[in-house]
Amino acid sequence: MNVCFMLGGFYNNGGIGRVTSIVANLLVGNENFKVHTLSYAKENKPYLYELDKRIFDDHFLEKRESMSKVLFGGGIKKLKKYIEENHIDVMIACGALFFPICSLACRKIPCKCICWEHSNGNNNADYRFQGLCKFIGSKYSDAILNITKQDQNIYKKKFKARRYFQIYNPVDPVLQKDDDYYNSESNRIITVGRLTYPKNYPALIKVAQKVLSSCKQWKWDIYGEGKERKKITQLIQEAGLEKKVFLKGQVSDLYNRYSQYAFLVMTSRYEGFGMALIEAASKHLPTVAFDIECGPREIIEDGINGYLIPAFDCDMMAEKIKKLCDSVELRKQFSKATIETRQKFSEKEIVVKWLEMLDVVYKS
Repeated sequence: MNVCFMLGGFYNNGGIGRVTSIVANLLVGNENFKVHTLSYAKENKPYLYELDKRIFDDHFLEKRESMSKVLFGGGIKKLKKYIEENHIDVMIACGALFFPICSLACRKIPCKCICWEHSNGNNNADYRFQGLCKFIGSKYSDAILNITKQDQNIYKKKFKARRYFQIYNPVDPVLQKDDDYYNSESNRIITVGRLTYPKNYPALIKVAQKVLSSCKQWKWDIYGEGKERKKITQLIQEAGLEKKVFLKGQVSDLYNRYSQYAFLVMTSRYEGFGMALIEAASKHLPTVAFDIECGPREIIEDGINGYLIPAFDCDMMAEKIKKLCDSVELRKQFSKATIETRQKFSEKEIVVKWLEMLDVVYKS
Protein backbone atom coordinates (compact mmCIF):
# COMPACT_ATOMS: atom_id res chain seq x y z
CA MET A 1 0.00 0.00 0.00
CA ASN A 2 1.29 3.46 -0.95
CA VAL A 3 0.43 6.02 1.74
CA CYS A 4 1.12 9.77 1.53
CA PHE A 5 0.99 12.32 4.36
CA MET A 6 0.42 15.94 3.27
CA LEU A 7 1.34 18.56 5.88
CA GLY A 8 2.86 21.97 6.43
CA GLY A 9 6.36 20.52 6.83
CA PHE A 10 8.96 19.43 9.35
CA TYR A 11 10.70 22.79 9.69
CA ASN A 12 9.17 24.10 12.92
CA ASN A 13 8.53 22.90 16.47
CA GLY A 14 4.93 21.75 16.45
CA GLY A 15 2.71 18.78 17.05
CA ILE A 16 1.74 18.02 13.44
CA GLY A 17 5.27 17.71 12.06
CA ARG A 18 6.44 15.85 15.12
CA VAL A 19 3.71 13.21 15.20
CA THR A 20 3.57 12.79 11.41
CA SER A 21 7.28 11.96 11.37
CA ILE A 22 6.73 9.40 14.15
CA VAL A 23 3.78 7.68 12.45
CA ALA A 24 5.44 7.74 9.01
CA ASN A 25 8.58 6.16 10.47
CA LEU A 26 6.52 3.46 12.18
CA LEU A 27 4.55 2.58 9.04
CA VAL A 28 7.58 2.38 6.73
CA GLY A 29 8.91 -0.34 9.00
CA ASN A 30 6.11 -2.58 7.70
CA GLU A 31 7.12 -4.31 4.45
CA ASN A 32 3.61 -3.94 3.05
CA PHE A 33 3.84 -0.14 2.98
CA LYS A 34 5.54 2.51 0.92
CA VAL A 35 5.35 5.87 2.68
CA HIS A 36 5.49 9.35 1.18
CA THR A 37 5.56 12.71 2.94
CA LEU A 38 4.52 15.80 1.00
CA SER A 39 5.36 19.13 2.63
CA TYR A 40 3.24 22.04 1.45
CA ALA A 41 6.16 24.28 0.41
CA LYS A 42 9.92 24.06 0.17
CA GLU A 43 11.82 26.01 2.82
CA ASN A 44 15.55 26.58 3.17
CA LYS A 45 15.65 25.29 6.72
CA PRO A 46 16.71 21.96 8.20
CA TYR A 47 14.11 19.47 9.37
CA LEU A 48 13.60 19.35 13.13
CA TYR A 49 12.27 15.80 12.98
CA GLU A 50 14.13 12.89 11.43
CA LEU A 51 12.52 10.81 8.69
CA ASP A 52 13.43 7.21 7.91
CA LYS A 53 15.56 7.02 4.75
CA ARG A 54 13.02 4.67 3.18
CA ILE A 55 10.38 7.42 3.14
CA PHE A 56 9.82 9.23 -0.17
CA ASP A 57 9.99 12.86 0.92
CA ASP A 58 8.90 15.71 -1.37
CA HIS A 59 7.31 19.17 -1.39
CA PHE A 60 4.20 20.42 -3.21
CA LEU A 61 5.18 24.05 -3.91
CA GLU A 62 8.55 25.69 -4.58
CA LYS A 63 7.51 28.64 -2.42
CA ARG A 64 4.71 29.20 0.05
CA GLU A 65 1.40 30.61 -1.21
CA SER A 66 -1.99 31.00 0.43
CA MET A 67 -4.11 27.86 0.35
CA SER A 68 -7.06 29.73 -1.18
CA LYS A 69 -4.86 30.85 -4.09
CA VAL A 70 -3.61 27.31 -4.60
CA LEU A 71 -7.10 25.79 -4.44
CA PHE A 72 -8.50 28.17 -7.05
CA GLY A 73 -5.33 28.21 -9.14
CA GLY A 74 -5.05 24.60 -10.21
CA GLY A 75 -3.79 23.10 -6.97
CA ILE A 76 -6.36 20.28 -6.89
CA LYS A 77 -5.40 19.20 -10.40
CA LYS A 78 -1.71 19.39 -9.51
CA LEU A 79 -2.16 17.22 -6.42
CA LYS A 80 -4.27 14.72 -8.39
CA LYS A 81 -1.39 14.42 -10.86
CA TYR A 82 1.07 13.79 -8.01
CA ILE A 83 -1.21 11.09 -6.59
CA GLU A 84 -1.54 9.31 -9.92
CA GLU A 85 2.17 9.54 -10.84
CA ASN A 86 3.20 8.12 -7.46
CA HIS A 87 0.43 5.50 -7.36
CA ILE A 88 -0.81 6.70 -3.97
CA ASP A 89 -3.49 4.44 -2.50
CA VAL A 90 -4.34 6.47 0.63
CA MET A 91 -3.82 10.22 1.04
CA ILE A 92 -3.70 11.57 4.60
CA ALA A 93 -4.41 15.27 5.12
CA CYS A 94 -2.53 16.31 8.27
CA GLY A 95 -4.50 19.21 9.70
CA ALA A 96 -7.73 20.85 8.55
CA LEU A 97 -5.95 23.29 6.22
CA PHE A 98 -5.25 20.35 3.90
CA PHE A 99 -8.68 18.71 4.13
CA PRO A 100 -10.17 20.41 1.02
CA ILE A 101 -7.25 19.94 -1.38
CA CYS A 102 -6.66 16.30 -0.40
CA SER A 103 -10.29 15.17 -0.27
CA LEU A 104 -11.19 16.91 -3.55
CA ALA A 105 -8.06 15.67 -5.35
CA CYS A 106 -8.93 12.07 -4.44
CA ARG A 107 -12.42 12.26 -5.96
CA LYS A 108 -13.03 10.11 -9.03
CA ILE A 109 -9.62 8.45 -8.86
CA PRO A 110 -8.65 5.19 -7.09
CA CYS A 111 -7.20 6.89 -4.03
CA LYS A 112 -8.78 7.10 -0.59
CA CYS A 113 -8.52 10.18 1.63
CA ILE A 114 -8.27 10.33 5.42
CA CYS A 115 -8.59 13.73 7.09
CA TRP A 116 -6.51 13.74 10.28
CA GLU A 117 -7.67 16.44 12.70
CA HIS A 118 -4.84 17.83 14.82
CA SER A 119 -6.83 20.54 16.59
CA ASN A 120 -10.45 19.95 17.59
CA GLY A 121 -13.85 20.28 16.02
CA ASN A 122 -14.79 23.42 17.92
CA ASN A 123 -11.64 25.38 17.11
CA ASN A 124 -11.93 27.72 14.11
CA ALA A 125 -9.51 30.42 15.32
CA ASP A 126 -6.22 29.38 13.69
CA TYR A 127 -6.94 30.74 10.20
CA ARG A 128 -9.79 31.94 7.99
CA PHE A 129 -12.25 29.33 6.74
CA GLN A 130 -11.00 26.68 9.19
CA GLY A 131 -14.56 25.57 9.89
CA LEU A 132 -15.28 25.34 6.16
CA CYS A 133 -12.16 23.19 5.68
CA LYS A 134 -13.47 20.77 8.30
CA PHE A 135 -16.90 20.65 6.67
CA ILE A 136 -15.44 19.93 3.20
CA GLY A 137 -13.15 17.25 4.61
CA SER A 138 -16.01 15.59 6.46
CA LYS A 139 -18.24 15.63 3.38
CA TYR A 140 -15.78 14.48 0.72
CA SER A 141 -13.14 12.36 2.48
CA ASP A 142 -13.39 8.64 3.12
CA ALA A 143 -12.77 8.99 6.86
CA ILE A 144 -12.10 11.46 9.66
CA LEU A 145 -9.35 10.58 12.11
CA ASN A 146 -9.59 12.21 15.54
CA ILE A 147 -6.83 12.06 18.13
CA THR A 148 -9.01 12.07 21.24
CA LYS A 149 -12.34 10.51 22.21
CA GLN A 150 -13.57 13.94 23.24
CA ASP A 151 -12.89 15.37 19.77
CA GLN A 152 -14.48 12.41 18.04
CA ASN A 153 -17.69 13.13 19.96
CA ILE A 154 -17.48 16.81 18.93
CA TYR A 155 -17.07 15.85 15.27
CA LYS A 156 -19.93 13.38 15.33
CA LYS A 157 -22.27 16.08 16.64
CA LYS A 158 -21.14 18.77 14.18
CA PHE A 159 -20.23 16.92 10.97
CA LYS A 160 -21.68 14.05 8.98
CA ALA A 161 -18.62 12.15 7.78
CA ARG A 162 -18.74 8.74 6.12
CA ARG A 163 -16.58 7.15 8.78
CA TYR A 164 -14.76 8.07 12.00
CA PHE A 165 -11.66 6.68 13.67
CA GLN A 166 -9.95 7.70 16.90
CA ILE A 167 -6.25 7.01 17.48
CA TYR A 168 -4.05 8.66 20.08
CA ASN A 169 -0.75 10.16 19.01
CA PRO A 170 2.15 7.85 19.91
CA VAL A 171 5.14 8.60 22.05
CA ASP A 172 8.26 8.84 19.91
CA PRO A 173 10.04 5.44 20.15
CA VAL A 174 13.26 7.37 20.83
CA LEU A 175 11.76 8.52 24.13
CA GLN A 176 10.57 5.03 25.00
CA LYS A 177 14.12 3.71 24.74
CA ASP A 178 15.45 6.11 27.34
CA ASP A 179 16.30 4.99 30.87
CA ASP A 180 14.24 5.59 34.00
CA TYR A 181 16.18 8.61 35.21
CA TYR A 182 14.14 11.40 36.80
CA ASN A 183 15.82 14.55 38.07
CA SER A 184 13.89 15.00 41.31
CA GLU A 185 16.34 17.65 42.52
CA SER A 186 15.75 19.96 39.56
CA ASN A 187 14.26 23.37 40.32
CA ARG A 188 13.26 24.21 36.77
CA ILE A 189 9.83 24.09 35.12
CA ILE A 190 9.43 23.48 31.39
CA THR A 191 6.72 24.57 28.92
CA VAL A 192 6.79 23.52 25.25
CA GLY A 193 4.66 25.16 22.57
CA ARG A 194 4.53 27.72 19.80
CA LEU A 195 4.50 31.35 20.92
CA THR A 196 0.97 31.86 19.62
CA TYR A 197 -2.52 32.72 20.89
CA PRO A 198 -3.77 29.13 21.49
CA LYS A 199 -0.95 28.43 23.97
CA ASN A 200 -2.21 31.20 26.27
CA TYR A 201 1.10 32.59 27.52
CA PRO A 202 -0.53 35.56 29.29
CA ALA A 203 -2.01 33.00 31.71
CA LEU A 204 1.38 31.35 32.08
CA ILE A 205 2.95 34.68 33.08
CA LYS A 206 0.21 35.25 35.67
CA VAL A 207 0.79 31.81 37.13
CA ALA A 208 4.57 32.22 37.04
CA GLN A 209 4.33 35.51 38.91
CA LYS A 210 2.35 33.85 41.71
CA VAL A 211 4.60 30.78 41.87
CA LEU A 212 8.06 32.27 41.50
CA SER A 213 7.46 35.04 44.03
CA SER A 214 7.41 32.38 46.77
CA CYS A 215 9.46 29.59 45.15
CA LYS A 216 12.58 31.73 45.04
CA GLN A 217 15.03 29.16 43.67
CA TRP A 218 12.85 28.03 40.78
CA LYS A 219 13.12 29.04 37.10
CA TRP A 220 10.73 28.52 34.18
CA ASP A 221 11.88 27.81 30.59
CA ILE A 222 9.65 28.05 27.49
CA TYR A 223 10.61 26.22 24.29
CA GLY A 224 9.06 27.27 20.99
CA GLU A 225 8.89 30.13 18.55
CA GLY A 226 6.08 32.20 17.08
CA LYS A 227 4.58 35.53 16.19
CA GLU A 228 3.79 36.48 19.81
CA ARG A 229 7.41 36.44 20.99
CA LYS A 230 7.55 40.23 21.29
CA LYS A 231 4.29 40.38 23.22
CA ILE A 232 5.33 37.58 25.59
CA THR A 233 8.73 39.19 26.16
CA GLN A 234 6.95 42.40 27.14
CA LEU A 235 4.65 40.52 29.56
CA ILE A 236 7.68 38.89 31.19
CA GLN A 237 9.33 42.29 31.63
CA GLU A 238 6.16 43.92 32.99
CA ALA A 239 5.86 41.10 35.54
CA GLY A 240 9.49 41.58 36.60
CA LEU A 241 10.34 37.99 35.63
CA GLU A 242 13.31 38.60 33.31
CA LYS A 243 15.58 36.55 35.60
CA LYS A 244 12.97 33.86 36.25
CA VAL A 245 11.17 33.08 32.96
CA PHE A 246 13.20 32.44 29.81
CA LEU A 247 12.22 32.09 26.14
CA LYS A 248 14.55 29.39 24.84
CA GLY A 249 13.36 29.40 21.21
CA GLN A 250 13.33 26.38 18.89
CA VAL A 251 15.85 23.65 19.59
CA SER A 252 16.69 20.43 17.78
CA ASP A 253 17.56 18.50 20.96
CA LEU A 254 14.37 19.03 22.96
CA TYR A 255 14.07 15.36 23.94
CA ASN A 256 17.46 15.49 25.65
CA ARG A 257 16.52 18.62 27.56
CA TYR A 258 13.45 17.21 29.31
CA SER A 259 15.67 15.47 31.85
CA GLN A 260 16.85 18.86 33.14
CA TYR A 261 13.38 19.67 34.48
CA ALA A 262 11.19 18.78 37.44
CA PHE A 263 7.80 18.95 35.69
CA LEU A 264 5.97 20.40 32.67
CA VAL A 265 3.18 22.99 32.68
CA MET A 266 0.71 23.66 29.85
CA THR A 267 -1.61 26.71 29.93
CA SER A 268 -3.23 26.31 26.48
CA ARG A 269 -6.65 27.72 25.62
CA TYR A 270 -7.31 24.62 23.50
CA GLU A 271 -5.38 21.69 22.05
CA GLY A 272 -5.83 18.91 19.53
CA PHE A 273 -4.03 16.58 21.90
CA GLY A 274 -0.96 17.97 23.65
CA MET A 275 2.12 16.10 22.45
CA ALA A 276 4.31 17.86 25.00
CA LEU A 277 2.32 16.17 27.79
CA ILE A 278 3.08 12.63 26.65
CA GLU A 279 6.67 13.52 25.76
CA ALA A 280 7.24 14.91 29.25
CA ALA A 281 5.58 11.87 30.81
CA SER A 282 7.84 9.63 28.73
CA LYS A 283 10.79 11.36 30.36
CA HIS A 284 9.12 10.70 33.74
CA LEU A 285 8.05 14.31 34.30
CA PRO A 286 4.80 15.07 36.15
CA THR A 287 2.51 17.37 34.14
CA VAL A 288 0.11 20.19 34.99
CA ALA A 289 -2.49 21.54 32.55
CA PHE A 290 -5.87 23.24 32.30
CA ASP A 291 -8.80 20.89 31.64
CA ILE A 292 -9.48 22.18 28.13
CA GLU A 293 -10.68 20.80 24.78
CA CYS A 294 -9.10 18.41 23.89
CA GLY A 295 -6.33 16.17 25.24
CA PRO A 296 -5.21 16.84 28.81
CA ARG A 297 -8.03 14.92 30.51
CA GLU A 298 -7.16 11.82 28.45
CA ILE A 299 -3.48 12.04 29.44
CA ILE A 300 -3.32 13.45 32.99
CA GLU A 301 -4.81 11.56 35.92
CA ASP A 302 -5.41 14.30 38.46
CA GLY A 303 -3.44 13.72 41.62
CA ILE A 304 -1.82 10.59 40.19
CA ASN A 305 0.70 11.62 37.49
CA GLY A 306 0.06 15.37 37.63
CA TYR A 307 -2.66 17.94 38.11
CA LEU A 308 -5.65 18.73 35.89
CA ILE A 309 -6.82 22.26 36.67
CA PRO A 310 -10.30 23.73 35.95
CA ALA A 311 -9.88 25.69 32.74
CA PHE A 312 -8.10 29.02 33.20
CA ASP A 313 -8.15 29.00 37.00
CA CYS A 314 -4.72 30.60 37.40
CA ASP A 315 -4.96 30.74 41.20
CA MET A 316 -5.54 27.00 41.51
CA MET A 317 -2.84 26.22 38.97
CA ALA A 318 -0.36 28.34 40.92
CA GLU A 319 -1.37 26.59 44.14
CA LYS A 320 -0.82 23.11 42.68
CA ILE A 321 2.51 24.08 41.11
CA LYS A 322 3.69 25.41 44.48
CA LYS A 323 2.84 22.03 46.03
CA LEU A 324 5.07 20.34 43.48
CA CYS A 325 7.85 22.87 44.00
CA ASP A 326 7.72 22.34 47.76
CA SER A 327 7.71 18.53 47.79
CA VAL A 328 10.40 16.31 46.32
CA GLU A 329 8.43 13.26 47.48
CA LEU A 330 5.30 14.37 45.64
CA ARG A 331 7.29 14.90 42.46
CA LYS A 332 8.82 11.42 42.80
CA GLN A 333 5.37 9.90 43.42
CA PHE A 334 3.90 11.50 40.30
CA SER A 335 6.99 10.58 38.29
CA LYS A 336 6.58 6.88 39.09
CA ALA A 337 2.98 7.00 37.84
CA THR A 338 4.12 8.12 34.37
CA ILE A 339 5.10 4.52 33.59
CA GLU A 340 1.45 3.76 32.75
CA THR A 341 1.26 6.90 30.59
CA ARG A 342 4.25 5.68 28.57
CA GLN A 343 2.56 2.33 28.01
CA LYS A 344 -0.80 3.82 27.05
CA PHE A 345 0.74 5.85 24.23
CA SER A 346 3.46 3.41 23.17
CA GLU A 347 4.15 2.98 19.46
CA LYS A 348 3.26 -0.73 19.64
CA GLU A 349 -0.29 0.09 20.72
CA ILE A 350 -0.73 2.90 18.21
CA VAL A 351 0.76 1.35 15.07
CA VAL A 352 -1.63 -1.62 15.27
CA LYS A 353 -4.58 0.79 15.21
CA TRP A 354 -3.10 2.67 12.25
CA LEU A 355 -2.65 -0.55 10.28
CA GLU A 356 -6.23 -1.60 11.03
CA MET A 357 -7.61 1.79 10.01
CA LEU A 358 -5.65 1.95 6.75
CA ASP A 359 -6.75 -1.56 5.83
CA VAL A 360 -10.42 -0.72 6.41
CA VAL A 361 -10.28 2.54 4.44
CA TYR A 362 -8.24 1.06 1.57
CA LYS A 363 -10.64 -1.86 1.12
CA SER A 364 -13.83 0.20 1.43
